[in-house]
This record gives sequence, C-alpha cells and structure tokens, in this order.
Amino acid sequence: MVKQAHTPQHKILAMTHNGRLLMGSDDIKVDGKVYSKMAGFISSVNWQVKPWNPAEEEAEYRKAVAKMHRTCRPGGTDTIDGEAVDIILVTTRGEDGKDVDGRWWIARESGLPLKNEFGVANGDPGGETWDYRDVKAPDTTRHLQP
Repeated sequence: MVKQAHTPQHKILAMTHNGRLLMGSDDIKVDGKVYSKMAGFISSVNWQVKPWNPAEEEAEYRKAVAKMHRTCRPGGTDTIDGEAVDIILVTTRGEDGKDVDGRWWIARESGLPLKNEFGVANGDPGGETWDYRDVKAPDTTRHLQP
C-alpha cells in the first residue's frame, strides 16, 4: 500500500446494501491532484479536484495501520485482465472490537492491489478496483446537468 500511495491510479469504490448501491466513488490520482465523483445517496455529476500529496498519503496510511489489528493469510491465485494476482485474505479488527473480513487481489509483477472486497460475510459487500495504466486527468471543463 505504501507503493500505491506514490502511484498514479484510477480507483472505483462501490458499497452496497441488499444488492443496491449505497455509495460509490470514482477517484483519479495523477499529477499532484485527486479528481473525485460520488455516486449513491451523496452524488455529484461534476469532478471535484483537490491536491494530492503522495508523501502525506503514505504517512496517513502508516499511522492508520499502526493502530490496526490485522491478520493476513494466503487465499489463492487468480488473474485480472490477464495479470497474475495473489489473493490475500485479511481480517481487520475495528475500534468497536468487531472483525471485518476482506480479500485483496495483489498483482504479482507490480505488487499493487488491483481489487479488494470487504464486508462479504455480512451480505453487504463493498469493494474497490484500481487501474494504473495510462492514468490521465479527466476532462473537468465539461459539466453535466443533474
């Protein structure tokens, strides 16, 4: 995840409940900026732009991980878009003492996550996918009407 903090990326997040999208986001991190759009209850049709500082993101990640109780174990292998990945099964204990199970698909060649799923055991899965190929800033000059 430290390497990921320094890598331009396009991430899609989706959280569901009873098979319906509760919240999602589309985030692009490139050239010192984060471009974000939200979907679900809180949605935006236009890109929001904020500064992106990879060193700060790494520091925040390291600080958060230091507080977590997390166990990881191998979960098999797979391919995503022809890329070999290792699946890591992760259990994270929250501040409330409850465990959340998840799965991460980590690209063997780059070591970067390509996909994750969480909350699967309780029937309300969420997940993220990442793409690191040819990441470019979106066209923020075109504004859609709601």
